[in-house]
Amino acid sequence: MKKEMETTKDAVSNLFTETKEKEAAERKRKPVPASKLSQDADTATETTNVDNNTFSMVAKEEEITEKKRRGIYRTKAKAGKIDKMPDYLPVVTLKDYRSALTINNDSSAHLLLLPVNSKLEYEDKILYLNGQIASYDEVTKLSTDDGIEKINFPLLSELFGVILYKFENDSKNECKDEEFTVYYPDLAGRFRKSKSKKKKTDGNVSNDNGQEDEEVKNSDWKSESASILNDNMALFGRMAGVINPGTPNQLILPVLTDYGYDPASNTFHFRSPYMTKLISVIHRARIKKNKNGKLEKVASYSFLVDRAISQERNKKAVEIALIIVTLIEEAGDMGAHIKTENIINRTCLLKHSLNGQKTSNKNLLLKRAFSKAWELLDTRTALKKKYIKLQLPKPENVPTSSKLDKVFKFPHEGTNEKFQLFE
Repeated sequence: MKKEMETTKDAVSNLFTETKEKEAAERKRKPVPASKLSQDADTATETTNVDNNTFSMVAKEEEITEKKRRGIYRTKAKAGKIDKMPDYLPVVTLKDYRSALTINNDSSAHLLLLPVNSKLEYEDKILYLNGQIASYDEVTKLSTDDGIEKINFPLLSELFGVILYKFENDSKNECKDEEFTVYYPDLAGRFRKSKSKKKKTDGNVSNDNGQEDEEVKNSDWKSESASILNDNMALFGRMAGVINPGTPNQLILPVLTDYGYDPASNTFHFRSPYMTKLISVIHRARIKKNKNGKLEKVASYSFLVDRAISQERNKKAVEIALIIVTLIEEAGDMGAHIKTENIINRTCLLKHSLNGQKTSNKNLLLKRAFSKAWELLDTRTALKKKYIKLQLPKPENVPTSSKLDKVFKFPHEGTNEKFQLFE
């Protein structure tokens, strides 16, 4: 049986400062598994706000002292060498690979979710499934929708963004299959709930049953963020990514490996053989011949989506928003348009939730997803800054299950030459 994957010695040094690199290289780090993420790990740098009516003065002083003690070595400045989490959420716009971070198989790369009991092992650049070399037919046959409704695709895009940012800023243009390290509070902060009770509206209902969110206490978001990360890392860990299926260049790779939390540096680390290879493949595929026969790079990513969109609880709306961003960016100076049916076919979460529902429920799901998506395009993207007089659908302009041929249009008057991307 193939041995379990281990963290490489080169990656270990990334968690420590340069002055301690030599010492770190001589010892092997034993990170805490993601399943044991501390619920207070992301509060290392927070100040303490204790209610005197609840705690005694002694308890208050002890807690403040403990916070200060932890802050000495758990702040971002003391976390060692970490990878940047960019302010944007990257969106793949190269048509052949636009569904690479989804389970939608309409492009040359996509994901497959495997059953809970599947045993994935990665050794010598080969993926093994249940002890055998993984084949496309086998992973496709075993793929399942079980658990798909819990997948946080924006989180996966955030991890992809970490890798892509490092690649785009590498002078050698090398996207290595290596360990990446991020400051845990920067990652967990994406899942912070509102600290006040939300008013239920059609636009912000966060679940398909129309239930209003319960009031959230200050400390609840800590356990929730850890829980979301735990659940999603487990889901990503049972995913295989397929690149160029059915071709001589076909690749089947694990989406996430060697992930865990390091309490000493308050960081989260991970590897992704699939996403690193995907970036390299897209980098080569985006070099095309123009009308004059000369080689040039075509646009392959959009950086117009604010990373804060990951905080939205309506993930179906986020899903639609990202699809529309891709559509508009692909169309460029030409006005984009698309049928409702085609939008749904390119979604994962929405399409899955519509299956087996009665008409009234379908219409409610469509209303919530599309009305919020139109809002997010306006508030969480820079589309209107890049495209002059871009017209977006109004929140009340939503489809119904009986009118899936409804066409949405996104006309504009060209690109703003003075527009600048997120840093």
